[in-house]
Amino acid sequence: MPLPMVHFLVAVEMHKLDDRHPSSPFILGSIAPDAIHARPNTDRSDKNRTHLLTKPHSQTTDAEYWELVRAFLRRQWAKQQMTDFTEEVLPGFVEGYAAHVLADRLWLNLLFRPFRERVSQLAQEEVAQLYYREADQVDIFLYRRMAWRPQIWQRLAAATAVGAEDLLSAQEVEAWRQRTLHWYDDPQNDPHTEPAHITYEAVVDFAVQAAQTIHARLAAWQQAPS
Repeated sequence: MPLPMVHFLVAVEMHKLDDRHPSSPFILGSIAPDAIHARPNTDRSDKNRTHLLTKPHSQTTDAEYWELVRAFLRRQWAKQQMTDFTEEVLPGFVEGYAAHVLADRLWLNLLFRPFRERVSQLAQEEVAQLYYREADQVDIFLYRRMAWRPQIWQRLAAATAVGAEDLLSAQEVEAWRQRTLHWYDDPQNDPHTEPAHITYEAVVDFAVQAAQTIHARLAAWQQAPS
């Protein structure tokens, strides 16, 4: 699935459509589902759960998945109406969370599955190694090239970690926030490769397209939440 800079790019492109900038809570929410990696001794079922799946992606239709995400947002928006929040913590965070999981689903359909078909001659372990090598490299390219990156880092640094229902604790989200803030500073994380399948251009095009799709879907759900 896409890495943090791709999710941040989707967030930025979504907010461009409203001539706005993403808030700190939205930015944090847009990486929060992957905070499951900050929890020890987890497996695929744990990640499926934080990504709002009741069964694996391969067994879930697009329509079923959209409805799972909509139900999550409906619960969160209902909580917001019943509480006294004076800061944009809950709404921005949960919308960013939803944007993350929807972007993951679109990435699966538009980039990952075609990638897997192109390299089908490789063993499964080799496919995974190639995928993460190229995805890591593109994420580092985005980190170095995007003019908005310093502003997003400031907002991520200022974000207050919150939990997500019973899916993730605030401590896990905070650990993932810290990991994201510092991961790109470590030169050992740079694969020093030129991606041949998951290319920089393809990822930027994906983010623009995904942002338009997710923005439209969230807007429709907000207008008709029930």
